[in-house]
Amino acid sequence: MSRALLLAAAAFALTLATGGYWVRFLREKRIGKQIRAEGPQSHVIKTGTPTMGGIIILLPVIFLTIFFNLVDRWSMLLPLAVLTGFAVLGGIDDYMSLVGTRSRTYGFTPRRKLILTVIIALGASLVLYLPAPFGLQKAEFKGPV
Repeated sequence: MSRALLLAAAAFALTLATGGYWVRFLREKRIGKQIRAEGPQSHVIKTGTPTMGGIIILLPVIFLTIFFNLVDRWSMLLPLAVLTGFAVLGGIDDYMSLVGTRSRTYGFTPRRKLILTVIIALGASLVLYLPAPFGLQKAEFKGPV
C-alpha cells in the first residue's frame, strides 16, 4: 500500500512539474478546443482552451508504472492497457475535434464513443474471465475472477 501511495505521489509531482510546459506548448501551437456554433453563447469563451491535456497525467503514470510497479507484478499490465486504451480513445477524439470532422460534435459522436468504451471494457472483462492461456483466470480458482 505504501508503494502505491509513493508512486501516486511521484506521478502527481511529475505532473505538476511538467504540466506548465505542456500547456504552454499547446498554447504556442494553438492546439485548442473548437466550440459548436449552435451551443450556448456562454461556451464561446472556451474557444481555444488547450486540448489533449490528458497526456500530462498519462505519461508520468505509464512511466512510473512501467519502471517501478511492473517488477514481479505482471497483473499491472491489464490496468495499464485499459488506461492506455481509454487514453488513445480520448486522444483520437481530441485530434478529430482539432482537424474537423463531419460530426456535429467535433469528434466522436456520443454513441460511437460509448460503443468504443464498451469494447475496451469488454476486452478487459474477457481477460479477467477467460481461462489461463487466454486470460488471467487460474486453474486453482473455482469461479471467475
